[in-house]
Amino acid sequence: MRIKSTELRDSSCHREQLKIWLNEKTNQHPIAGENLRRFVNELFKIFSDNPPYSWRFRITKYKNPVFRVHYRPTGRDNDFLIVGSKNLIVLHKFFDEKFRYLFPKRNDFYGTGDGA
Repeated sequence: MRIKSTELRDSSCHREQLKIWLNEKTNQHPIAGENLRRFVNELFKIFSDNPPYSWRFRITKYKNPVFRVHYRPTGRDNDFLIVGSKNLIVLHKFFDEKFRYLFPKRNDFYGTGDGA
């Protein structure tokens, strides 16, 4: 059964959930948590800090920040990079066929196997 993510409407809610998540990671593993915080801040420089459009905090049975890009074929903003506590999931559909080999599919990472 697929668990539908909780949609947070307000940008301050996304920021608050991200802050809570990063604090949890830092409390569990102080050095790794600080590295994760710096990494997420670097991603903000690339994707911009404009929730829920450039990124959002998704809550399913997992909690993750998800960075988004504009997907030209559909004209919509779509999830591109999911930051997990132990892995990064890059969605395949954004890559040209000749570059997909760089990110081999892992069906166990993301739903139907569109993530790598």
